[in-house]
Amino acid sequence: MFLFSSTMRRCLCRVLLQVPSESRPLVVLLDGLDQLGTAHRAHSLAWLPIALPPHVRMLLSTLQQSDKHDLIHTLTALLSPWYDQRY
Repeated sequence: MFLFSSTMRRCLCRVLLQVPSESRPLVVLLDGLDQLGTAHRAHSLAWLPIALPPHVRMLLSTLQQSDKHDLIHTLTALLSPWYDQRY
């Protein structure tokens, strides 16, 4: 399980570091996080990068009603250092 998370994070980080630039920003859209399965603990979100490089934005979505893995709480905990409390 840990191997999957660390491998996935490493691959994702490599793409995020190589692809975007000021003239070609990158937006990553991950829709339906609530639909992630339990295989490899994908719903733990340990594979998400902790910080994003310049010129990269990430948009994540989940349905609160079907949040059986408490993804909103997990996302809030992961992103709290960057979360703007005004919104």
